[in-house]
Amino acid sequence: MSLRTAGSVLVVFLWSVAVVLGQDGWSVTYTPQSICTLKGSTVEMSCSYTHPSGYIVTSTFWFTRNDAEENPVSLSDEPDYKGRVTYHKDNKNDCTLRITDLRESDSATYKFRFITDQTGGRFTGNPGVTLSVTDLQVKVTPYSVVSAWKTLTCTTCVLTGNPTYTWYKNGQIVTDNTSPYSVYPDAADSYSCAVKSNEDLHTPAVCVQDQSCNRVTYIDKSICALKGSSVDISCTYSSYHAIKTTFWFRSDKSAPEDLTRDPEYAGRALESLPSTLRITDLRESDSAEYKFRFNTQISGWGYSFPGTTLSVTDLQVKVTPAAEGQKTLTCSTTCTLTDNPTYIWYRNGQRLDESTSLQYSVNSSYSDSYSCAVKSHEDIQAPAVCVVGESCMNVTYTHQSICALKGSTVDISCFYTHPRWHNVTEVSWFSKWETGVTNDLSQDPEYADRVKYHRQTDEDSTLTITDLRERDSTEYKFRFKTVHAEWGYTFSGTTLSVTGLQVEMTPATVTEGQRVTLACRTVCTLTDNPNPSYIWYKLGQRLTNQNNSLILNPVSSEDAGRYSCAVEGFEDLHSPEETLTVKYGPKNTLASIHLSDEIVEGSSVTLTCISDANPPVDKYTWYKKIGAHYQSFSHGNTELQHVFSHIQSSDTGEYYCEARNEMGTDRSESINIDVKYGPKSTLVSVSPSGDIVEGSSVTLTCSSDANPPVQSYAWYKNGSVYQSIFYGNTEPQQVFSQIKSSDTRQYYCWVSNGISTDRSPSLDIDVKYAPKSTSVSVSPAGEIVEGNSVTLTCSSDANPPVDKYTWYKKNVTSPKASGQSYSITNIISEDRGEYYCEAENKYGRLTSSPVFVDVQYDPKNTSVSVSPSGEIVEGSSVTLTCSSDANPPVQSYTWYKTIGYQSVSYGNTEPQQVFNQIKSSATGEYYCEAWNGIKTGRSESINIDVKYGPKNTSVSVSPSGDIVEGSSVTLTCSSDANPPVDKYTWYKKNVTSPKASGQSYSITNIISEDRGEYYCEAENKYGRLTSSPVFVDVQYGPKNTSVSVSPSGEIVEGSSVTLTCSSDANPPVKRYTWYKKSGHQSVSYGNTEPQQVFNQIKSSATGEYYCEAWNGIKTGRSESINIDVKYGPKNTSVSVSHSGEIVEGSSVSLTCSSDANPPVQNYTWYKKNVTSPVLSGQNYNITNISSEDSGHYLCEARNKIASENSTALKIIVAGKHTSIKTAAVGIIIVVLVLILCLSGFMWFRTKASKSTSIETRDTADEGQGDSTLLYDNMAMQQRQSPSSQDDVPYTSVHVSPSKNQEELCAPSSNCLNPRDRTEMSSTLL
Repeated sequence: MSLRTAGSVLVVFLWSVAVVLGQDGWSVTYTPQSICTLKGSTVEMSCSYTHPSGYIVTSTFWFTRNDAEENPVSLSDEPDYKGRVTYHKDNKNDCTLRITDLRESDSATYKFRFITDQTGGRFTGNPGVTLSVTDLQVKVTPYSVVSAWKTLTCTTCVLTGNPTYTWYKNGQIVTDNTSPYSVYPDAADSYSCAVKSNEDLHTPAVCVQDQSCNRVTYIDKSICALKGSSVDISCTYSSYHAIKTTFWFRSDKSAPEDLTRDPEYAGRALESLPSTLRITDLRESDSAEYKFRFNTQISGWGYSFPGTTLSVTDLQVKVTPAAEGQKTLTCSTTCTLTDNPTYIWYRNGQRLDESTSLQYSVNSSYSDSYSCAVKSHEDIQAPAVCVVGESCMNVTYTHQSICALKGSTVDISCFYTHPRWHNVTEVSWFSKWETGVTNDLSQDPEYADRVKYHRQTDEDSTLTITDLRERDSTEYKFRFKTVHAEWGYTFSGTTLSVTGLQVEMTPATVTEGQRVTLACRTVCTLTDNPNPSYIWYKLGQRLTNQNNSLILNPVSSEDAGRYSCAVEGFEDLHSPEETLTVKYGPKNTLASIHLSDEIVEGSSVTLTCISDANPPVDKYTWYKKIGAHYQSFSHGNTELQHVFSHIQSSDTGEYYCEARNEMGTDRSESINIDVKYGPKSTLVSVSPSGDIVEGSSVTLTCSSDANPPVQSYAWYKNGSVYQSIFYGNTEPQQVFSQIKSSDTRQYYCWVSNGISTDRSPSLDIDVKYAPKSTSVSVSPAGEIVEGNSVTLTCSSDANPPVDKYTWYKKNVTSPKASGQSYSITNIISEDRGEYYCEAENKYGRLTSSPVFVDVQYDPKNTSVSVSPSGEIVEGSSVTLTCSSDANPPVQSYTWYKTIGYQSVSYGNTEPQQVFNQIKSSATGEYYCEAWNGIKTGRSESINIDVKYGPKNTSVSVSPSGDIVEGSSVTLTCSSDANPPVDKYTWYKKNVTSPKASGQSYSITNIISEDRGEYYCEAENKYGRLTSSPVFVDVQYGPKNTSVSVSPSGEIVEGSSVTLTCSSDANPPVKRYTWYKKSGHQSVSYGNTEPQQVFNQIKSSATGEYYCEAWNGIKTGRSESINIDVKYGPKNTSVSVSHSGEIVEGSSVSLTCSSDANPPVQNYTWYKKNVTSPVLSGQNYNITNISSEDSGHYLCEARNKIASENSTALKIIVAGKHTSIKTAAVGIIIVVLVLILCLSGFMWFRTKASKSTSIETRDTADEGQGDSTLLYDNMAMQQRQSPSSQDDVPYTSVHVSPSKNQEELCAPSSNCLNPRDRTEMSSTLL
C-alpha cells in the first residue's frame, strides 16, 4: 500500500486588481480576484475586511458552497480539503487562505465570511476569488506548410511575468527557452515541458511524429509511505528501438546506478515487472527521487526527466492539552497520508476499538501509554508515549523486525517501564495467543531447550532462541503484569524472519567465455550483519571470494559444477547446491588405437576419437599425414571410430581426428600406426676398437633390423649362455664397465622381437692388464727382535709380465730399494714399520698391501696431557690422557694424585682418567705409570686447578630477635667461590631495582615500609648465585585506620548498612572499638569486631562514626564518617491559622507540616468527596470563604522516598452576620449569660460544642451525611503509603464567631477566592 502527497508550491497570479465590496462600513477586499495555477501546486488567496465599530468578530472562514439550509460550509469542514487547507493572517483584519496539492476539482469561486457577536452582524464578501487549476500540455503544430519542422508550445492558462520553460527530449534537458520551441521531428523522439524551478509539474512526454516514440510516464509524481512498509513505484514506457536494458535509479547519485545492485538496497529492491520498482523494509534514508531508464542499441531514455519522489515517514503520537482533565492525541506523520486512512489506537499495548480517526481524546492518567498505527499496516506502530509523566506502562522493542539465519541463534530484546508504585508480578515472551490468552514460550514444547530469558537491569528483557528453524518465523511479543495493570497482547512486537541461503545464477546456462553472476540471497536482510562477508563453495571446496556475488568473467568449462554459499561466521550453515552449466566447443580431443596386441600386417585396427564438449560432438573427421601435409580419408564417415579391417604395411603413418559441435571445432594430437616384422642382419660390434686393457670400459653391441624393435637379447660366451655381472641382461648392449682379464673369450648374441629370432657371428676379446695380486713375503717368519736380519720378497701377475719392482716404507717419501727382493741386517727399533713394493709393466703399476715389520722394545717418552686445554671450570668434562711409546704396546696404566707427601692411586688401569663433571675437590697434581710386560715408564706430574662460581650463598641478620620500627639492622652475605666473589648485590622481594651493593647492607632507623624479604646475589667471572630470602619483620602500631560504608550511595531507613574498620598493623589488629559522636562527646558501642552492622537502620542512626584499632603496641583512630539516613514523611499534620469561628467572607490558612529527609518536595491538598486534588503547596489559603467550603481537608506530603497523609481536618463555616449591631448585641447577651450562669459554664460549652461547633469523627454533619472520608478514585487508593489504613482519620474545627474580616492573602501565597476559583483537575497518583 502506498500513501501519496503532492509537493509543489508554484503560485500563479493572473492579475492583482484589488476588489473592494461593501456597504455601510462592511467590506471585503480580495487581492487578486482571479488566479490560474497548476495542478499539484500550492495557492494563497488573500483579503482584508472591515466592519462598523462596536462589533467583535467571533468567527472567520472561507467557503465555496452552501449546505441544504443555505448556510455557507467552511472549507476546513469539507472532506475533500482535509489536510490541505490552512487559514492565517498577518494583521488583525487580514484573511489568507492556503490550499496545497491542488486538484482540478478545486477550480471554483472562493468567498470569505466573518461573523460578529451581535445579531445580524454577519457579512460575506462577493464576488470572491475565481481559482482555475489546470495541467501543462505540449501542443504540436507544423512550422509551415512546406517545412518538415514542428513548433512545440507549452500551453496552459496565461502566465504573467514572462516565465522560462524547460524542455526535455527523450527524458533529457535540451534547452531553457520560452514557449514555443521549434524542432526537427524524428520518429523516435518525444518532448515534454515544465516551468523553470517547478520541473516536478512537467507535462507528459508526447511524440512529435510517431506514437511509438521514446516515452516514460510515471504513475505517481510523489508517494508518501510508512517506514518499514513496502512501496511500488511504477511507470509506463515505450521505445522506438529495441530495448537492450532497463533499470531504476536514485536521482541524487552522482551517476545512474541500478538499484538492484546497490549494496544499500541489497535484498530490498527488486523489479517485480520491468516498469515497477518494489522497495521493501523502507527506511527514512530511502526518501529520494526515483527514476526509470531504458537503453537501446542507439540511444536511451535520459536521466534528467523528473521521476517519482518518495517520502518515508514514521508515526509519532503527539500529546496536546484539551478540556479539563483531558488530553488530545494525534497520530502524526512528516508527510500527509491520503486515501483517508483508518487509524488504530492502542492503550497499554492493547488495541482499542472505539476510535479510527487521526485524533483521539483521553483522560489524563499517570499509568497509561498510547500508540497508533494505520490500518493494514498494524505492524508499523508509533512508539508508545505517556500521557502524563514519564513512568507509564510501556514496552519498547530494540528491533521491529529481525532477520536471522536458519540454524543460528537470535536475541530479541526490549525495554519496559511502569509507574514506580507498581510492582511487576509476571514477565513472559509469547508468539501465539487465543482470545486474550498468551502462551509462555518457555513452556512451549515446540521451543523446548531452545528458549532462554535473561536481563541486565530491572527494565529490560531478552529472549534468546537457538537452533533457529524456518517455522520460527513469526512475531514475538513481551508481556508483563503488575498488581494494578498489565501490558496488552495486541501491540506489535518484533517480527522474526528465519531465512536460509539461496544461490541464484544469472544466466543459469552460459557459453564459455561469457559472464555469469552467482548471487547468494536471503529472503531478508540479516539484522546483525546487513553487509556480511560471504564464503563460496564449489563441489564442497571453499573458494576465496567473500562477496555476496561470485562473478565468473569469462566463465570456462572448468567452472561448471555445483555451487553453494555461506555467511562468514556461519560456515556450517550452507545454502543448497545449485548447478552451473557451461556450453563450450570441443576440447581435450584425443585420438587412440584400440588394440589387444601389436599391429601386425593383416590384423584389424580401430582408431577412436574422444573429445570433451557441451553439447556433445556431432561430427568427427579423420586425417593422415602424406608427405608434409595431412589429407582427409574419412570418405564421408563422421563417426568417432575408423576401422582398418586388414591393415597393410602401407598404412604405417601419422593420424589425427577433428571433433565439431555447434560451438566450434578441435583437433587431436597426431598418433602413429606402425606395422611390425621379425629381426634381420644381426651382428656384434665392440667399442672402442684396438687393444682392450683391463679396467677400461668395453661395450659389445648387438644390432638387428626389426619392427617392432628387438625386445630381448641373449649373450653367449664360448658356446654357453653368458652370465655377465648384470644377470638376465636382455638389452642390446653388453657393457663391461671395468673389463677383467678373465673376460678374454669369444662372444655372440641371440635377438627376438616376439615375431622371430636371429643369431650373430662370434667375436674374439683379448684383455691386456697391468700388474695385479702384488704381495710381499717376509723371511724369516716369527717375532723380530731388535738386532736380527730380515728379507722381503715382491710377487705380481701381469699381461705382459712385470718389468720393474720398487720398495717403499710407509711415511717415508723416497724409495728404500729396487728389485724383486729387499734385505735389512742388524735391525733396530727405528726400522719398525710398514713396507710395500710396486710392480710395473706397459699398462700400469700396482702397489702391494703393506707388511708390518714389528720390532719389539721397552716403554719410552711416557707423559700426561689434559683435554680440553685452558682453564678448568667446575661441572665441565675433563680428560687426562697417559701416552707412552712401547712395543709391545702398554698393557696397563696406573693413575696417581699427589696429596701432601703421598701419592694416592685411583685404581684406574685405562690410558685415560675422565672427570665427567669435575668438582672443585678434584684440584691437585696427577701423574701416570705405563707397563708393557717388559718394563714400566713414569710420566711427569701435571697440576689441575678447578674454577667454580659462587656456592653456599647465605644471608645472616644482626642483631637477631624482634625488629622494632626505629632500630638498626645489618645483613651480611657469605659465599664460597674460585676465584673469590668480586661483586655482592642486595635485593628486596617485589622491588625491581637493587637495594645496595657490598658484602654487608645496613638499615638504620628502620620503618614499617622496610618490612619484607631480602636476599643477596654473589658473583664472580664464572657465575652468580642468589641466596634464600631472609624475612625482616618490622613491627609497628596501627596506621591508615579508616571506615567504609556498604552499600555506597543513599542510605534509606529500614535498609541494611555495614560499617567496616580497616587498618594496617603488625602484628595485626587485635581489638576494634566503635564510637558515635554525640555533641562534644563520643559514645562507644561496645562492639570489638571490624564491622558495625545496622540490619534495619533507623533515622535515629544519623550521625558521625569512627573506630579505634589496637594491636598490642599502639592504638590507631580513623577519621569520622557521616551517616545520613533518608526517610519518607512522618508525623504529617495540618494546622489552621484562623482563631475563632469561621464565618462566610473571612479568610482561612491551612498549613501542612511533616518530618522528612530529604525535606518534603510536594504538598497536595484534598477535600472529601472531591476526586481531584484542590491545591498543591505547603499552605492552602481560602479567601472570602463560603459555606460551600465547609468539609474535611487533608494534605499529602511527598518526597522521593515515600508519601504520607495527614489526619483529616473538618472546617465548618457559619452563616454570615447581617450587621455589626446585631453582632454586638449577640456578644453582650452571651457575656451576660456567662456571668449569670458561671456555675454551669462548662456544661453549656459542652452542649454548644455538640450542637454547633466541635464535632468528633462519629458526629453526623448537617447536609453532609456520613462524615467518613471516601475516595472513589482508584488512583487515590494507589497513592496511599504502605502504612496508610483503610479509613483516613480526620477532625473538625470550630472557632468562636468574629466580625467581618478583610481577605488576608499575601501576593506570593496560594489563595483561592470561592467566587473566582475554577476547579483544578489532576490525576491522583
